[in-house]
Amino acid sequence: VRVVVVTSVAHDSFGEIEIDDLHFRNGREFPGQWAAYGQSKLANVLFAKELQRREQLQPACRISVRAVHPGVAWTRLWAEAPARSVWTDLMSWFVRDKASVPEAAASVVFACLTQAAASADAGMYIADCAVGRESDTARDMELARALWDETQKQIDEA
Repeated sequence: VRVVVVTSVAHDSFGEIEIDDLHFRNGREFPGQWAAYGQSKLANVLFAKELQRREQLQPACRISVRAVHPGVAWTRLWAEAPARSVWTDLMSWFVRDKASVPEAAASVVFACLTQAAASADAGMYIADCAVGRESDTARDMELARALWDETQKQIDEA
């Protein structure tokens, strides 16, 4: 069984997580849509790594997890960015010609079927249909465990 977790290369540029304030409710200033997006995509990479670690502790490990960057897609995040800047305007100009969401989703499926993805170590980050290099923060297994535990705590309290 292969579990595919969709992430983004933005996990590296914009990804930062504070475990004790995941929802920006404890006084941490909301940094804007791009930082929130980066945090969510970093969380996805960390989730994939921790799920794989936990699964490998089971006697009959049958799950292989991949965190996959599908490529850049034209989404509402670009189209409706409330905080316009020179950066977002410039990047939006380039992104408009990129894949639609369905096209990007199809590339994720393809990426996970490629030989590089199939032969990659479990828990790997896949970008551009090949094994990629995730951020240093995304390789922090202590952070991955802490995020998993905090997420489980919030689910239990819901």
